[in-house]
Amino acid sequence: MPGCHINRVPGRRAACVLAVLIWQCRPCGFAEPGAALHERVCARLVAAARPRRPRLQSVGRAAGAGDVVEGLLLEEKLGAGSFGTTWKATVSERCEVPDLSPGQKVALKLVRLEEGWTTLDKFERESSVLKRLRHAAVPSYYGSVVRDRPNGQDFGLVCNIVNGNTLEEELRGGRWVATVDNIKLLAETLLEVCVHLASFAPPIVHRDIKPQNILLEAASTDDTRTSWRTYLVDFGSAVLGSGTRTAEGTFGYMAPESFGRVFTPKSDLYSVGATLLYAATGLEPGTLPQERLKVKLRPAFVGTVWERQERWFLKLLEGLLEPAPVSSAAEALSFLRQPVTEAALPLGQLTASNSIAKNQATLQSRTEVTLEPPRGSRISVDRRGEELRVLLPPARWQSRVSVGSFGIAWTTFTAVWTAGVIAAGASFMALFSLPFWTTGAALLKDTFGPLLRGAAELLIRGDRWTFCKVDGQVLEQGRTADLQCFVSTSGASGGKDVVLEEGLVSVKVQEGLPEVEAEWLQALIEKHIERYK
Repeated sequence: MPGCHINRVPGRRAACVLAVLIWQCRPCGFAEPGAALHERVCARLVAAARPRRPRLQSVGRAAGAGDVVEGLLLEEKLGAGSFGTTWKATVSERCEVPDLSPGQKVALKLVRLEEGWTTLDKFERESSVLKRLRHAAVPSYYGSVVRDRPNGQDFGLVCNIVNGNTLEEELRGGRWVATVDNIKLLAETLLEVCVHLASFAPPIVHRDIKPQNILLEAASTDDTRTSWRTYLVDFGSAVLGSGTRTAEGTFGYMAPESFGRVFTPKSDLYSVGATLLYAATGLEPGTLPQERLKVKLRPAFVGTVWERQERWFLKLLEGLLEPAPVSSAAEALSFLRQPVTEAALPLGQLTASNSIAKNQATLQSRTEVTLEPPRGSRISVDRRGEELRVLLPPARWQSRVSVGSFGIAWTTFTAVWTAGVIAAGASFMALFSLPFWTTGAALLKDTFGPLLRGAAELLIRGDRWTFCKVDGQVLEQGRTADLQCFVSTSGASGGKDVVLEEGLVSVKVQEGLPEVEAEWLQALIEKHIERYK
């Protein structure tokens, strides 16, 4: 066969297969140019059949300032990421993208096909999503363009240009300050976009809301403050509809369920909460401590205006950053737009149609926690006016037997081993037992600490709280307005612990309780301190 050199094609069967391939490849458009009709075979087949030799692939020069892409003159690089490079471009008379006029400034995001088919998939996804969106906080989409190169193509998205920087850049540069007005405007804008995304059928999930994908544009500036416009960009990770997808996003801003590759519109609400947390504190959400997948954010706000005056913001963050977040963006937006007096209620109890009457009814229902402990409980309660006194019995030794026995056995073995090493004259080796001594001491403290403490009393009087022994020795005290109460699983007894937390101070009020008794005690304390928040 002229023009095709096949090396080592053994057997009649291989020849038949080759003939079939040639027949199928004739109309595919990959035939070698200039070949006669009887020589037109797939160029990829010919290349595979010829002896292989190493070669370098040229992908062509990357786009740069001064280049023209389908009538768009590239002027300035605005940013670059793993997905593509964004340029500031000017529309010329040769541009065929609709709704554009000569001299107009636009943003052009260019993607190189050589970066992989995943990148092309993101490009098509973002283009498809942007065609649907019509929101003031999402840059307008005009169309797509293609730039030809010697050995490839660049694909581009043409959008309205935003004359500003990312939230991260503005915050670190000190130009955008986390004032109450700025934070509220940022939260309201992001939640409005989430409502818009969820209004489609199927809903759109952005999956990568973070400070780097939020652009801020200074709308007006006077002597006292700057007004900002907020835009959400980079829809390359967006998907249509809920369900199981490839995990995608940024650590710290991804909802816990996203690590299981499950994405819903609620996933974006978690990302909004994490972004607001970063905007208010400058701390990456992934660096803050967590408990049962929930970010412990209140210590980061100790002594700030958000803790003392604007408590609605902490309630909003807690609702958005719950492992099971609020039911919808509309609910969070409704909470944000409420008067301050109504925002005292937890976010999870509000819906978009809540009225003041419903809020008052909810608050009244929460005050109906009974003072009577569950049957069989040894805790006694006395409440007189603004004073709540809870008498807590000493821990039961039966609940500490297992962990106490293990702690004693651990410490005894460590002591025998250390004594043997010292007796053998290898005193230096005894230093290796220090971590084991530390673990044994912690086990013994968890076992015998509550037993030695005996009965205790929790007294909440006005804006102060005190935790002390029954003989009056104060163990801890603080301000009621900053007090939080929650239930955690006890590592020593396997029951439930009721814990008080104020800032960085944490106190176990009672350990090893049954779940029903622990939840009753938590509700009792929370109901009483709620009036001081």
